[in-house]
Amino acid sequence: MRYIIFTILLFVQLGVYAQSTGDYRSKQSGNWEDAGSWETYNGTSWVAATNYPTPSDGTITIRSPHILTQGSSFTINDVTVEVGATLNLNDGNVNSSGSSTADLRVYGTVNHNANSQGGCPIFEIYNGGVYNWNGGNYACNTIKILSGGTMNFNVSGNPYLNETNITNDGVINFNSGGFYAAINTVWGNLVNNAGGVINKNNDNIFFASGSPFNFIQNGSLNINAGRLHIDYLNFSNTGQLSIANNAELVCSGTPLMLSGTLNVIEKVSPSNGSNVIISGNFSGNFSTVNLPIGYSITVNPSDVILNYNDDMDDDGVKNKDDCAPKDPNKWRSAEFYIDKDSDGYDGGKHTVCYGQNIPSGYIQTTKGSDCNDNDANINPTTVWYKDADNDGYSDGTTKTQCDQPAGYKLKAQLTATNGDCKDDDATIHPGAPEICGNGIDEDCDSKDAVCVPTDSDGDGVSDNEDCSPNDNKVWRTVTLYADFDSDGKPVAFGSEVCIGADIPQGYSESPGSDCDDNDNTVWRTAILYIDSDRDGESVGAGIEKCIGNDIPFGYTESPGSDCNDNNPDIYHGATEICDGVDNNCDGQIDEGLLFWIYPDGDGDGYGTEEGKIYSCNAPYGYADRNGDCKDDDNTINPGVEEICDDGIDNDCDGEIDEGCSVSEPTEFYSKPTGDLHNVATWGVNPDGSGTQPADFGAGKTFNLANRAGNYTMTGNWTVLGTLVNSSGSQLKINGYTLSLTTLTGAGTLTGSTTSSLIITGTGGGNFGNINFTSGGGMLKAFTLNRSGTGAAATIGTALAVYDVLTITSGALTTGGKLTLKSTATNTARVAPVTGTISGNVTVERYIPARRAWRLMNAPVGGTQTINQAWQEGVTTASPNPNPAPGYGTYVTVGSVANGFDQNILGQSTSSLKSF
Repeated sequence: MRYIIFTILLFVQLGVYAQSTGDYRSKQSGNWEDAGSWETYNGTSWVAATNYPTPSDGTITIRSPHILTQGSSFTINDVTVEVGATLNLNDGNVNSSGSSTADLRVYGTVNHNANSQGGCPIFEIYNGGVYNWNGGNYACNTIKILSGGTMNFNVSGNPYLNETNITNDGVINFNSGGFYAAINTVWGNLVNNAGGVINKNNDNIFFASGSPFNFIQNGSLNINAGRLHIDYLNFSNTGQLSIANNAELVCSGTPLMLSGTLNVIEKVSPSNGSNVIISGNFSGNFSTVNLPIGYSITVNPSDVILNYNDDMDDDGVKNKDDCAPKDPNKWRSAEFYIDKDSDGYDGGKHTVCYGQNIPSGYIQTTKGSDCNDNDANINPTTVWYKDADNDGYSDGTTKTQCDQPAGYKLKAQLTATNGDCKDDDATIHPGAPEICGNGIDEDCDSKDAVCVPTDSDGDGVSDNEDCSPNDNKVWRTVTLYADFDSDGKPVAFGSEVCIGADIPQGYSESPGSDCDDNDNTVWRTAILYIDSDRDGESVGAGIEKCIGNDIPFGYTESPGSDCNDNNPDIYHGATEICDGVDNNCDGQIDEGLLFWIYPDGDGDGYGTEEGKIYSCNAPYGYADRNGDCKDDDNTINPGVEEICDDGIDNDCDGEIDEGCSVSEPTEFYSKPTGDLHNVATWGVNPDGSGTQPADFGAGKTFNLANRAGNYTMTGNWTVLGTLVNSSGSQLKINGYTLSLTTLTGAGTLTGSTTSSLIITGTGGGNFGNINFTSGGGMLKAFTLNRSGTGAAATIGTALAVYDVLTITSGALTTGGKLTLKSTATNTARVAPVTGTISGNVTVERYIPARRAWRLMNAPVGGTQTINQAWQEGVTTASPNPNPAPGYGTYVTVGSVANGFDQNILGQSTSSLKSF
């Protein structure tokens, strides 16, 4: 029984937001918990942070090229890793603050080396973002890999997930180790969408019995290595599933449902008793599929071919050439036009597998594209008849086209295809009821029905000419002009009135100009303009008003353009004052009174261009002069004098220490981080900031600083100046080559069997003691190449050389602390000496048991002895005495000749011994 847990965690998003007070962004590479790594927004500008960000703060952005490292459990909320930036999650648990939006958006790189659980965090990986999961387990996560995003599972062992949703539209790579969903998984979902790709490159993926995990595969799933166990989970596939050579898809007791495409590249090895159900396409070399006893495969016969006999359906066409190898009525394929309604017009093309005859619903040639292949009456030659009023009659207007035009019908849908004399009125058409005397031709016969005249009121005027057929006192219609207010001024516009012989009271036969015939105090029309503030200047367009002799209050007969008709002090010609208002209506505010003022953060009387405003006064925090190049320091502005040798542009003229006698700095300090062999890691200030050296040349001093006494090389390093290694500090050569001319301070060096040290220089003098850290006195190679008067060096603490000791120039004093090591793979040697060596040197020789050996010549000077290096020691003590062990080399100088002259317990002297 196999198990699998998919544990996936992603952080996402890159965006551009309006800044808010309390937002954080990275200032430099460093630790998350170090406030020096951050800047915060104070509402106006970005400033150095005094604390590192927490979930209660605003948005948090890690900017390129910064690398931020988290070292303890923490809660994450609204964090964005930009393109080119890196976030390392190294320790403890990563929890969420419980927000419903993304807790982490990844556009750059995230290396996740810790657990993620608590608060159900949400992570999103965007286009170009890379999320590397290198360790830990996940619980209650929502992970979204968007198109172009990548998540790499690099974790080893069998990590698990719990309550995790994974949605993939990008790329997921399972690269190493195993992966499983534990039996206690509450739930889990892995959804690979249509555009997503999952590459299984690791050993095994399996699921525990009873884990309610859903694996929905709608994209591309490539099983490139190992086994994918789909036991005990809900697995569905509508995408493409590819199984590479020597990779396996294993299902035991759980059907494998495939509705997409399964590409069998080499083999599939299902477990005994499994069942594979395929409703899509099964392609590949089927003969290599391993079907053990008890295994069954259920397929859709119309889609899947399970054997490769020459002619399965006996239709005379071999399977490889037969488009339907299991149907004897079909064997060839061709592309035909679709014509469901048999009108000669096609609804597209389709490749058809057929036999003797072309299937129904298809044609070889077409008249053109059909807009409705389900109706033979509708095609590009269909004639449509206009029936705009929908009365079933057309006026004869037609259109020939595929789609039905608005207001048109087919012939079969009409009573008549022409004859409608008014196609916008459904009551008028051939056969409609005719109404006499109304002047309308309802039945479209080109005439109106004639009616017999009637005089209902007996006034001698027929009803069709009588304006009131039932009132014998009135019969004629005349145009009269009203004068209802009896002011003798009738209105200008007449109205038709039905009268008899006399003009009725309140009317006149002559027009007038009374604009309000209900008010005898007004009668004339005038164009007036609003002047609400009574300053003599009006505003707006003229208004036609009905007035009498006088102009109403708040109006004038003169047009104007007052820009503020609510203030009598504002009008054209008024005096402009500094009040932020356009007093004289010339479209400008405080013109002639304005000047540029600039933000002055440090109050030194000089501001900056950014944020400048045009004003007629300078409020607090602004200055009328600009050019300040450091607006948080009131000692730096264009009005101060340049201070020599401080490395600062004091007067903001773009030059540093101009007019001063500038000398190149000679003393530098290392920064808290960076490669020691890189000049960019060094600066003139004690914290490592400031001007960096041009090189590590002579005449300069380089102080190891700012790293708590531990300094590790990351590359070969040559220092021609003076290197200061203070007391309590150690410099780790770390497998590289360190070349020194002068070393001061009481600190130590730490070597290794792969590290090399070169003492050089041409000015003579004693280099002094070379002191190593306890347990660190070992080198692959040591070279003294120091020339000049008194050139020398001394081994100050125990040193073991594992490969080559080279004395090219100068005098080396060993102090009895130098050993040439010998191992099973290598014996240290001394290169030809052109300098001098003084003091004892311990020489070891690795000698396997029962082997013969000879002395390896090496230069020895003075009267010292290269001590014997025993394979094992002499002992006469009980209970296991060994008075005559095998011996190593014993070489003397002086009065005794070199050679194998050791003689113990009466053994004869010889120059060759065996063991």
